[in-house]
Amino acid sequence: MLDKPASALRLRERLLDSERLMEETGCYDGITELTLRNQDPLKFETLHTKLRAYCVSAREMARRISASPGVREVGEMVVAIYTPEGDAIALSNGIMVHVHTMSRFIKWMIKNGYEDNPRIREGDIFANNDAFIGTVQVPDVMDVVPIFHEGTLVGWAGAVCHELEAGGITPGGDVCLAQERFTEGLFVCAEKIGENDEIRRDYVIRCERNLRMPIYWVLDEKAKVASCIDMRESVKQLISEIGLDYWMKVSKEFIEEGRRAQLARTRQLTVPGIYRGHTFYGHVTAGKPGFQLLGDPDWLYNIPIEMEITTDGKITMDFEGTQPWGYHSMNCTPAGMDGGMFVTLTQHMNFEGLVNDGAWMATELKLPHGTWTNPDNEMVATATSWALLLPAYGVFQRLLSRSFVARGFVEEAFVGQVNSPMIEMGGESQYGTPFGMAHFECAAAGSGALAIKDGLDTAYVGWNPESDMGNIEVWEQSMPMVYIGRSIVPNSGGAGKYRGGCSFVSTWLINKTSHLRLHTSEHSSRVFDNGGMCGGYPAPTCQKHRAVRNSDIHELAAKGEPLAHAPGIDPHVSDYERNIGGD
Repeated sequence: MLDKPASALRLRERLLDSERLMEETGCYDGITELTLRNQDPLKFETLHTKLRAYCVSAREMARRISASPGVREVGEMVVAIYTPEGDAIALSNGIMVHVHTMSRFIKWMIKNGYEDNPRIREGDIFANNDAFIGTVQVPDVMDVVPIFHEGTLVGWAGAVCHELEAGGITPGGDVCLAQERFTEGLFVCAEKIGENDEIRRDYVIRCERNLRMPIYWVLDEKAKVASCIDMRESVKQLISEIGLDYWMKVSKEFIEEGRRAQLARTRQLTVPGIYRGHTFYGHVTAGKPGFQLLGDPDWLYNIPIEMEITTDGKITMDFEGTQPWGYHSMNCTPAGMDGGMFVTLTQHMNFEGLVNDGAWMATELKLPHGTWTNPDNEMVATATSWALLLPAYGVFQRLLSRSFVARGFVEEAFVGQVNSPMIEMGGESQYGTPFGMAHFECAAAGSGALAIKDGLDTAYVGWNPESDMGNIEVWEQSMPMVYIGRSIVPNSGGAGKYRGGCSFVSTWLINKTSHLRLHTSEHSSRVFDNGGMCGGYPAPTCQKHRAVRNSDIHELAAKGEPLAHAPGIDPHVSDYERNIGGD
């Protein structure tokens, strides 16, 4: 194998050879010298800037095509360009958590013989939402297309959208009642779903017959394919300009440069050593309708984390001591844990240099087998894996911030994210048709506090640092509800010299439906899941208010009397309870 040129190796051999070279040399693909960068650094940087621009442009085009308010309004999408072996070269903004999960998906297909069956050809489209292959949860559906130049596979283009309905045991995408894989919804397990740049009709039929609102999933597939084709054609044009040999070398150097940049940034910003932290996640479900009896209905997870930073800049996160997986929807997979690491690095350390899979390669995760981070049973549910993933990486952000402060970069300290409740609903729409949706305005929660200023109000979540809550009118088009209020909740960011960002409250009226199911997920209902720093207080737990039947709100409106738009200032009796009559 060593004597063969890379172009003569089969795809699986090339991948295994690249991994071997990384292990032997410590450098990506055995690249010990950035030859092309040293020869012409301006050309090197310009080419990566072009690739980044291709990704951002393709994502924005796809958002305009998408029918889903989650993608179009909130921005729950990301696109990226990969090497033939599946390593990310460049990426767009958006849900960057999925850049490395797509890498896992591509590598899984290569290692499982897809080059021979079902074959990888120009114009093919592959899709996946299986977390044990490479994604975070069922609604995170990824599409990739191979990029060929004159018959040679030169890379991949990939895109991910978070779908608002996955066809699970409950309507919506994050199926909180799932206790096994079989109740999570529609799985697409590394399938070839299209050929000749066209999505197969039989795949569309399967979506139409297994989803409550297939329009969003199917049209998002078309948006993702359009973005992949756009990136593919841009890369092919670029290769025509710079030459195939230069492309194959420079694309690998981009990743090795990204790895070195991550190590250099860690050495610059942090103090070597061992840092320890922990958090808890607690959720009470005993006696609540819908929960099955496979596992303990009340959960309290202790999540201890040890972070080691070496003198050369390598970051290792060790989850030894965390708890086993369970019969609930909050388990995670190594792909999801990788994604959490990647999106944290891209937010807090890689604001300069080439952001790609090289950053992830400069880190290590120790995920004990059999725990919720790395289940030894692939039949477990992962539908709400963010419930444990977000608190865990909130600890990582705090540990990094301790090191930033220790080095003197106080302005970089950031206490991290907390879980925001995901509202999901389904039943009969206002149009008399079946529907199911995740209401994704939770993607604009408040951020944690910073060491030099308050956190961001209603403008941040850990998985998508550039998220939005979407326009009220768009959500009203899709769900049988009418807003009567949406506002920032005063003092919800907690206390301290610098507080966390405030959250928001939405108040709705149910509209023109005889059947509506509504549930929340991904929040810690009884314990604090993210602590403060330097004496700061933890973030609050989730506030929940009961729905009201047979309310007198229409009578109040007819009289012109005030309506309760927010909980109010009394922590014991909310304005809803005080001002609205009903059951």
